[in-house]
Amino acid sequence: PPMLRARAFMGMGLCEEERLYRLPKSKVINTERWGNAVWAYTMANKVCPQLADPLYHRAVLLNKAGLYDRAEVDLLACDDTEWLDDSLLDNVDYELSVARRGAAEKQ
Repeated sequence: PPMLRARAFMGMGLCEEERLYRLPKSKVINTERWGNAVWAYTMANKVCPQLADPLYHRAVLLNKAGLYDRAEVDLLACDDTEWLDDSLLDNVDYELSVARRGAAEKQ
């Protein structure tokens, strides 16, 4: 079922994120694992587009990677979707402010 596949992809993304945090900070910036985690969340979103969770997780990674415009798009898209983990909803405003502040600093 699509929901089970989406959860599996989100689990893959979370595992990739966890691996990132075990690396020295100097290696985290240049690792391709950011792409692996973003890919997993993208696939979760494709399988179950009505879920906000993969969009939120992908936006957090995009913020950390400095891709603030893309993160903002994902966070704004969370408004029209449903949540598996309602506690994530509390962090959307914070991540949105990070994205907007980062985008303003880039300009």
